[in-house]
Amino acid sequence: MAEQLITCEKCLVAYYAAKNVLYKRYCEVYDPRNVELVFQSIRAWDSQRILLQFTRSLLPSSPEGRIAVIDALAGAENLLFLPEVEKATCSFIDRCVERGVRLDIGSVLLPGNITLCFATNQRVRDWARRALRRTSKGSHIRLDSVQLVFTDLFKQLAASISTGGRFQLLPNNASTSSEVSKFPFATDGLWHGLREVFARLPKSCVQDLVDTFDDLVIVTCQALLDASGPEFFDVLHVFSRVISHYDPLNIWPKIEQAIGLTSIAFVKRIFRQAEVRQTFFDCGVARGDLGEESLALCSRQLRPVRDWITPFIGSLQLPSDSAAIVTILEELLLNIRTDNRVPPASAALAVHTAIAIVTHCLKLPPAKNTSNNGLFILVGFLNQNMDIFIDIAQGQSILSESELLITGTERLIDLMIREDLSWSLKAVSEISDQAQNFRNNPEFLINDGSSTYGDAPVLVHFPALWTAIMQNPKNTILFKKALYGVSYLLLFDPLPQSLTACLPSNWRNVYQEFEKLRSDIKVLLKGLLETLAASLENVDLEMRNELEKDILS
Repeated sequence: MAEQLITCEKCLVAYYAAKNVLYKRYCEVYDPRNVELVFQSIRAWDSQRILLQFTRSLLPSSPEGRIAVIDALAGAENLLFLPEVEKATCSFIDRCVERGVRLDIGSVLLPGNITLCFATNQRVRDWARRALRRTSKGSHIRLDSVQLVFTDLFKQLAASISTGGRFQLLPNNASTSSEVSKFPFATDGLWHGLREVFARLPKSCVQDLVDTFDDLVIVTCQALLDASGPEFFDVLHVFSRVISHYDPLNIWPKIEQAIGLTSIAFVKRIFRQAEVRQTFFDCGVARGDLGEESLALCSRQLRPVRDWITPFIGSLQLPSDSAAIVTILEELLLNIRTDNRVPPASAALAVHTAIAIVTHCLKLPPAKNTSNNGLFILVGFLNQNMDIFIDIAQGQSILSESELLITGTERLIDLMIREDLSWSLKAVSEISDQAQNFRNNPEFLINDGSSTYGDAPVLVHFPALWTAIMQNPKNTILFKKALYGVSYLLLFDPLPQSLTACLPSNWRNVYQEFEKLRSDIKVLLKGLLETLAASLENVDLEMRNELEKDILS
């Protein structure tokens, strides 16, 4: 068997995988202490085999040395519990790096490869992280093969944060092994190494880690409060990987109870971090350049600033936590309104990110994107900042030079129009049904004409949008979308006065405001069509027909 293990890489991987399975199974059947004694003997045999291979590998380029490295890394316990193996492995790798020998261990993610990402020897650590990047992304690896590594690593991380040892970050399924790790973990660069490792771990393994180490997200959030410089982005990246694996129902209450950090405070902490602001103000492109290549470069520069947002939104309990999303949007657009030092490329990417967030929320199920009062969760923010999106789409902003933003705002406005139409249709139907209900059951109304039924449904979520897109349009595509939306909004048959008179006063006032808005839009539309008709008077019939077809297409 030893001869087979020193010549076949696949056999090595299968051997260590089988050891993990058998260890776990035997501990369930027999006394774990007796099982541990048996496996200590097996580890001693592994150690002899690996060390023998290294003694044969006088030259760093020898194939025996490569097999010995794979053998040492294929089982987490080799480096953790066998100091002779750890020293021999690191020494061999160090010699390879020093002499410029490319030591390729393949594309399979090995437990020991993860361990060496935190070695004290800088050359070994750099080699391990390069080897990690060459593995297949999302490589299959079971938690039971690497749990020992993460148990020790997380102890180091928990000890490094400013909680005075409150969080030990211990696994909730403690290993039956009585051995203590002897691997000399580095005291610096731990979060950067963890960022590299998490980028390669499959989602299933990250989920297992989250389930096994309950306080991982709390320690990560506390580390964010402590971190500065490049380490801040390393911790933020780790946060992005782990937060999406928690239950939105209780994760932020748990974090707030543990370290006093709410989801809103978290967002403000991120955006007001010195490193984030510096990255935002210096995106590495010419100040006025909004070309496709420049935005692509700026996007790469700003990835650390933006990539945490989607996982974060997924961790919120909506609609109750929607204020945190509003805070993200406000922080993204705050500097655009108040600080002219922001490079246009950064501003363009901020608006593009805001558009993506709003679009994502509009497409959420109604149970998540509609608050208890029936309003879209971002309605207040959108109505207050509608001018930014309208001006870009109409070509009235410096950011209108970006085709990316022109297209993005057109799609967003189209989606908002369609969603508002859908909401309006449902609200009109509900008001009509309730009016008939009140007419048939007048006892529901009390003397002052109000009702105990509750507030009337919101008929129009974005009134500023409807009027803005009809005034002096300069974007043909946007005008066509507006014409489509307005035509449907005006198609709703007004409720008979005899029916609306049966509504409670607060419902009737809401409906009357809706009809006033429709009347104002009708006046705007009439003036717009008259202006359009006048502009076509001197155009020949054939061209006029083509223009009309284009508008109505």
